[in-house]
This record gives sequence, structure tokens and C-alpha cells, in this order.
Amino acid sequence: MASPKKDEKEDGGAAMEEEEDDEDEIDEEQIEEFKDDVDNLGDFPDKVKISSLTMMAEDFSDSRKGAQMLYRIIRDRLMNQAIHEKQLLPLIYLIDSIVKNAKGEFISVVEADAPTWISHAWNRLRNEEPLKLKLQKVWKTWNDGNIFDAQQLKLMGQCFDVSNKNVKTQSNPST
Repeated sequence: MASPKKDEKEDGGAAMEEEEDDEDEIDEEQIEEFKDDVDNLGDFPDKVKISSLTMMAEDFSDSRKGAQMLYRIIRDRLMNQAIHEKQLLPLIYLIDSIVKNAKGEFISVVEADAPTWISHAWNRLRNEEPLKLKLQKVWKTWNDGNIFDAQQLKLMGQCFDVSNKNVKTQSNPST
């Protein structure tokens, strides 16, 4: 038979856990603030802005819903054809910073979708060789750091392989 103090402690723990879950929920004001800051990243990867956004994301790294909502804001901007190619790199660096620093639910959320946006960004950067190399370098750090599942990393990097094969074929048409 448990003592009354132990029961109270267990109940208090459950109440504390529910309270923590409520804190993990993201509200409209936080979403709008994050979206405004993402929209203001511009075309230069400003470390201070990226760190600030990463810290905001960190507050929701244990909330799948929060991670999905914040990631969707970045992804939608990344996939937007109306933004200039030079604006892609700061968004890519922001995702990189979040998965390396905030971690948590962001890992699985980004992992599931990264092959799509990496390929999209790679194709959008077709005339921006220095930016393409920076995208590939981010992917390489994920690969070297074992941040994502090996199979997913392979899918993420397929666009680099296809591009390299096309370059080889164009430079050596006899093969």
C-alpha cells in the first residue's frame, strides 16, 4: 500500500507533465513571429538571425506539432518559386542549425521531407555553382555527423549524384 505522500507526488508529477505539454504548444503569435523572422532572413546567411531562429525553434523541439509548424514555415519559403535563388542558402543554413542544435522532433520532421527540398534547391541553384557547393557541404556534414538515417541521407544526396553523372556525360560524350 502506497503512502499518501507518494500518491500526492505521483499526482503532482502527472500535473507537472501536463503543464509542460501545454508549454510545448505553439500559439499563433509565436508562429507569426517566427514566420516574420524567416521572411526577413534575406539573401545573406546572418549568423545572429539564424541563431535567434534556432533558439526559438529549440523551445518546441519536444513538440512534434510545434516542430512541424515551424519547419513548414521554412520549407514553404524554401520551395517558393518567387524568392530569389540567393535567399535559399540562409534557409538551408537555418534548417541545418535547427537539426544540429534544437534536434528533438525536428530530426524526424526534416528527415522525412529533406529529399524533396534538397533536390528542389539543387535544381534552383543550377547556375549558382558556389551556392550548390554550400548545399552539398551541408548535406555532407549531416552525413559525416550521422544526423539522419543512412538510407534517408542517400535519398537526400541523390540529386548530387545525378548532377555529377550529367556533368561527366556532357564532358565525355563517348561514355
